[in-house]
Amino acid sequence: MALESGAVSSERRVVSISVRNVAGLPDLDVALHPLTALIGPRGVGKSRLLVAINWLLGAAPDPDGSFARATVSAEIEDGAGTRRVVSRGPDAT
Repeated sequence: MALESGAVSSERRVVSISVRNVAGLPDLDVALHPLTALIGPRGVGKSRLLVAINWLLGAAPDPDGSFARATVSAEIEDGAGTRRVVSRGPDAT
């Protein structure tokens, strides 16, 4: 998307994600870039990480009970460079 001089993008992006107590996924903190590839063998948690992000940002229901004790947090940056943290779960801050 091309911007005029001085214009601010309205796009937001997830800068980092923190996941705790999600069944089938180790506790982790991941820094994300504008383009981040999730690569690894079967069963290491790539899809579970995407489900955790959807659960956090989309407020999706817990499909199989694996998020009952989970806390997922993300740092989100808006087009102006302002960052904020969103969290969901029992230990959300």
